[in-house]
Amino acid sequence: MPLAFSPLIAYNLGMKKEKFRLGGGTALITGASSGIGKELANILIKEYGMTVIAVARSMEKLASVKDALHAENPLFGTRFLPLCADISLRQNWAEVKRFVEGRGEKLTLFVSNAGVLPPFSSEKERGITAPEVMEKTVQTNLFASVYGVETLRPFMKKSGGVAIISSSSALCTMPGIAAYASSKTALKAYAETLVAERSFAYVGLMLPGFTKTDVMRNQNAASGGLIDKISTSADKMARKIVKAIAKRKRRKILGADSKAMYLLSRIFPRSAPQIIGWVLKKSGYALFDAVFK
Repeated sequence: MPLAFSPLIAYNLGMKKEKFRLGGGTALITGASSGIGKELANILIKEYGMTVIAVARSMEKLASVKDALHAENPLFGTRFLPLCADISLRQNWAEVKRFVEGRGEKLTLFVSNAGVLPPFSSEKERGITAPEVMEKTVQTNLFASVYGVETLRPFMKKSGGVAIISSSSALCTMPGIAAYASSKTALKAYAETLVAERSFAYVGLMLPGFTKTDVMRNQNAASGGLIDKISTSADKMARKIVKAIAKRKRRKILGADSKAMYLLSRIFPRSAPQIIGWVLKKSGYALFDAVFK
């Protein structure tokens, strides 16, 4: 064994073995009222016997999820604990802290899932609104995770885990998503640092591709067949994420499009974003009009 590898081996052998196990206990999920977050909550409650503290900005949507679970099985409904809060703002995490503290038990899992995708548009077309768009996107996509880790660390079990949902855009960007790609790339780096430092018994970085969720609600035109064809359903993507967490994967690229973007960026590291941009432009969908006009 080459001597150059010895420090890394010594580092890994010197760390305690991970004790994280998925199942039972309580999980806290942000962005849990729809999309991937909602499906994650359903799976953890129904199939892993967990209680889920579901955090989102819409109490109406949270109540709808809870009612659906209760209708299926009253026990499922009691395990879904809705909490309305805008977790992109640091001060609102005080409310989350009080809620978790009031339960008097430690968390098994924290899933930082909340995210926002601004309308597809070139940076120059945003004009003076660009800084505001970037600020709000970074607050939601990056700082919500930072605030969450900061707030929940004292309430995590020693065997507790953290899963951070980034995006394929952190592997390879494309035209029209400057704010989104920047925030998700920073989030990827943040998660990778937590993994390297072994901040918790388990830290997982999830990198999903296009998924059929409400995150597209901010777009100013129908996505069309192109996005629909390459998108994964929210339920399927959530199952892939849960499977990765259960196997304690520290980094997982999810979805055929996400894997393709990663491969393209490895083969053509300089021109991959332009290649993807060319494909989007040729698609002719109105969704991308503000990017290429």
